[in-house]
Amino acid sequence: QVVDVTDKLFVAFGTEILKIVPGRVSTEVDARLSFDVEGSVAKARKLIGLYESAGVSRDRVLIKLSTTWEGIQAAKILEAEGIHCNMTLLFSFAQAVACG
Repeated sequence: QVVDVTDKLFVAFGTEILKIVPGRVSTEVDARLSFDVEGSVAKARKLIGLYESAGVSRDRVLIKLSTTWEGIQAAKILEAEGIHCNMTLLFSFAQAVACG
């Protein structure tokens, strides 16, 4: 239940920011899901659903994912669904190549 409240709070903050700032807002998937493809995808879809329920187009939202192998796989799935991703915790050239 706390997680649901936190998700709604993050989306509320993002929605308010988008009223002031042109472009996109980034909302991060819980880092505890960094090694969980299905969990990351489900959380991203939930966040996008909350944004869309608030009247915010998915084109204005970036979902931030960790650049683990699992995070990269989740990003590929999400990008194919039109959910744009922003990778974080990228520390090596090998990670960057894996994102390509």
